[in-house]
Amino acid sequence: MRKNNGNGKSFIMFLFVVLVISFIIIYLICYSPLKKNDYIWFGSYEQDNDLSNGSEPIKWQVLSVNSTEAVLLCTDIIDIVPFSYDNSSSSMIWETSFIRDWLNKDFYESAFSEEEISCIKSIVIKNTPNPVDGLQYNPKENNTEDKVYLLSFDELEEYGLCERIILKDFESYEERYDSLMYDNLEARNKDIKRRCVVSEYVLNKMSYIDIYADHTTENRKSYPWFLRSKGLGDKMVGGIESNGSISFVGFNGYAGFGIRPVIRINLSNGKYKIISKKLEKSSHVTANKPESQIAIVINPENYESYINLEKGDYVLFGNYEQNNIISDGQEPVEWVVLNKTDNELLLLSKYIIDNQAFNTTDADVTWENCTLRSWLNTNFYNSVFNDKEKSIIKKCKITNDITPEYKDDRYETYDNVFILSLEDLENQAYGFSSDLSYRDINRRCTATEYCKKLIKIYNDESSTSFLGEKENYTLEGEIFDYGLTRKGEPSYSFLLRSREKTYQYNQIILSGKYGDKMVSSIIEKNGVRPAICIKLDK
Repeated sequence: MRKNNGNGKSFIMFLFVVLVISFIIIYLICYSPLKKNDYIWFGSYEQDNDLSNGSEPIKWQVLSVNSTEAVLLCTDIIDIVPFSYDNSSSSMIWETSFIRDWLNKDFYESAFSEEEISCIKSIVIKNTPNPVDGLQYNPKENNTEDKVYLLSFDELEEYGLCERIILKDFESYEERYDSLMYDNLEARNKDIKRRCVVSEYVLNKMSYIDIYADHTTENRKSYPWFLRSKGLGDKMVGGIESNGSISFVGFNGYAGFGIRPVIRINLSNGKYKIISKKLEKSSHVTANKPESQIAIVINPENYESYINLEKGDYVLFGNYEQNNIISDGQEPVEWVVLNKTDNELLLLSKYIIDNQAFNTTDADVTWENCTLRSWLNTNFYNSVFNDKEKSIIKKCKITNDITPEYKDDRYETYDNVFILSLEDLENQAYGFSSDLSYRDINRRCTATEYCKKLIKIYNDESSTSFLGEKENYTLEGEIFDYGLTRKGEPSYSFLLRSREKTYQYNQIILSGKYGDKMVSSIIEKNGVRPAICIKLDK
């Protein structure tokens, strides 16, 4: 009797259909023709600020495409670089600029593999004058041949990144400027599609943050970026403001602003398949764990509540006044796990929680005999932690130096509560930069509402500005704010236990509100950011 193979044939047919559909989907995703405003990954560059894991793929937006080539604009600000290090008018022209050399050598060679380089076209680009200035103040620029370049004013219009720029013949510069202000309102508007964010790597390098920065469609802060066109004035370079508006006046080319490279890739040489086309939005990668994660409560009676904590976790432990509403009692103190060993957790207060002097009198004291150490290990320790919490706090043996310059003059203290040292502040294992002069955003810290009130009272009484909430200044018409945290909160200085070498004054070292090293008089009140160690042995 013949067996019925209908079911087997049906299964084979089903499997064949699935394979065909899968092949079509893969082809459409990876190898279908590019379209304008598609996003692709091509090349790699450091972006997440974690140097240990190598560089990350660069995301590009397709500005223009035909059967043979595609013009790509980097979606994020890839780096912060001056247009020129030579503060002269001749160096602020694209042809002779530092940024042109940097893009076509340093960036080009580091961002792309040999296979990717074979896809990048070398093209002649037109360097047209500022549409407002014309040739009245800026000389005619030569066309240049480049592999990597920046956009111009004309190309913003050509690729649909702005409305038509209206050009008229005027006899005077003033009339052209009026045209800029009134005829080109649509071109100059605060267009969200021109807003651009920076990578974590760039954010960590930045020495300023625009306090009026608007947000992109992904609700991330937007920052200003350079064009290659001249601005209005010898040392000015055109650019895009953080709010997306076009700056015909431009930015000082000697300063560092955002860089968004542009490249043209060859689609006809068979190398296109190395590009992985991804139309979905990329996630924002950070080097640290997100601060929005739920903090874990440490229960001293439950060993399991803290034994599995990892570096970068946020925890709640102890209580202290923080929201400045005295009537509702103290709030749980939030800490970040700075380090973990087999025997202990090192916790650092997430916020600056008090405002104290290193020593109440102007005396030649060190951490060992300063009044702050006494306050932390008595008043603070006893008010923040109950007996059960104290039972898991380890009295740490910490190494101190009289001054950082004399490493041989070290001494040890045993403390339940302490503050970081200058050596801690440059410890890369803790997530900090090893360069103390570097304005490290990972070292910046905001204060609790209670502490902010103490700071304001102290500043009002003493007229000091060591902890000023915000300092604004104007440069070339731009207003910037120094010292904001990663979340855009005002950053404050906090005390370290390291002394500054001096023969005239008793000074203490601070972690400045910009994330770099500062010094202060030993009797000045500054932020206090406590640290403790938790035992991991049962």
